[in-house]
Amino acid sequence: MAFFSEYLTWGMSPQEQTAYKQEKEAFVSDLEGGSMTKAHALTFMMVFSYWAWKANTAKKFHQNNDQFPTSPTTFSFIREGITFAAPFIVAMCYPSTFNITLISLGLFLKGLNDFRTGIPAPPQRRDKWEKDPRAIAYDSRFEPNKVTPKGFLNVCRSMLMLMTCFSILAVDFNIFSREFAKSETFGNTLMDLGVGSFVFSAGIVGYKPYIPNSGKGGSQPTRDSIPVLIFKGLKASLPLIALGLIRFIMVEGVDYQKHVSEYGVHWNFFLTLGLLPIFIPICMRISPQPRFAGYAIIILYQVLLWCFGLEDWIFTADRGSGFIAANKEGICSFLGYLSIALVGMGIGQTILPDPATWKDRADIPISMFAEWVLTWLAFGQARFLLGIDVSRRLANLPYVLWIVWFNTFVIWSMLIIENFIDGRLPPRFIRSKLPDNYTSPSLLSAVNKNSLSTFLFANLCTGAVNLTFKTLRIPDTGALAILTLYMIAILVPCVLLYIYNIRIR
Repeated sequence: MAFFSEYLTWGMSPQEQTAYKQEKEAFVSDLEGGSMTKAHALTFMMVFSYWAWKANTAKKFHQNNDQFPTSPTTFSFIREGITFAAPFIVAMCYPSTFNITLISLGLFLKGLNDFRTGIPAPPQRRDKWEKDPRAIAYDSRFEPNKVTPKGFLNVCRSMLMLMTCFSILAVDFNIFSREFAKSETFGNTLMDLGVGSFVFSAGIVGYKPYIPNSGKGGSQPTRDSIPVLIFKGLKASLPLIALGLIRFIMVEGVDYQKHVSEYGVHWNFFLTLGLLPIFIPICMRISPQPRFAGYAIIILYQVLLWCFGLEDWIFTADRGSGFIAANKEGICSFLGYLSIALVGMGIGQTILPDPATWKDRADIPISMFAEWVLTWLAFGQARFLLGIDVSRRLANLPYVLWIVWFNTFVIWSMLIIENFIDGRLPPRFIRSKLPDNYTSPSLLSAVNKNSLSTFLFANLCTGAVNLTFKTLRIPDTGALAILTLYMIAILVPCVLLYIYNIRIR
């Protein structure tokens, strides 16, 4: 028992608790960031996981589509956990370039082998004048303004959620490299990338209500008056704002460690998320083109940071001078996150509606690629020509452009994989109802079905682990075991809710 007491918080004196709290706050403070390339490589592993899973699933479907399973099994959930969750857990805990390369290469080669051995060539035309049989089937089954589930998007959003859930606990252990933890002021780390990507992916699906006849409400939000939009936004925001307030009360109540320079004294990420449903409809009411609104906001915000002293005020203002000053990072950076969400909605405007024709289907990746190149070039201009450092704390112009160009590239890559593999289906399956197990991994569909609840549960589990264990004292093997059990504890409720078709939120 004495051995375990070394790693447990139970029995600590008030003085020890205070000293340990200060040590934990110092552990995540004053970090300068790490390699952007390594952060990209770790995040991009989800694309290799998707390629391996998609190729294997398509191989099984081509072999016997009549007996392809229509419901998940225990084995399929485990297999998907190994394919999607295990690689990033291992790579984040042991993040050498060799390990990341080896895992990514292994996933790529596994997918390549399944693709070469089990997926036939696409249907051929009898002569060059004949229309592609896939195009005939695709065009004839078009339903205007229909939004079918996008498997690649489901994978991207769910993987970002799982990586975020893992990181918020892993960052409290020594096994998690400091180069991945959130940078203090300027820098570009894995967790900096994850925060913005979380908002960006939410923005993509947030465009769905603005597609005519896409579901409840259709394009109604853009026709409401601004007071009505504010009222509706407040109703939609209440759960998130309530979670933000509850989190603040709980953190204060148990004297949990705080990183004040992240969002402020009272502010947290839930409050930032909670304000988005209020301001996004107003921006869409003013400008129905979300990309334009998003880029206009971030440019104006950067002007305020540079030319009107806002950046200096954020870094130097006394937090004791009022609520706004106490939460200056959270309040000011909201403009950057609002911009990210709006640009994400612009991506949703491109990829969510079903293409009308086979040619339109092929044009979407081209437009996505062009957007990636343009935002990548804009990031380079802002970062190296204008000399503005990336700052998650400010959510400034280069940070927003970084989030946009990298996430656009990831989504484009997954879209290419889906189009490439699904383009080899027989014409009778083109734009037809395919089994859910074929379009998206059941494990990730389970996460996506209750994503907000999953994130909240992960935060509660993170708090419970930190209140129970001295995470800074636990050796790497013990940390890996705890983190693995933590991820299992998060995924099991998701799977059970999915099996019984229960959606909380």
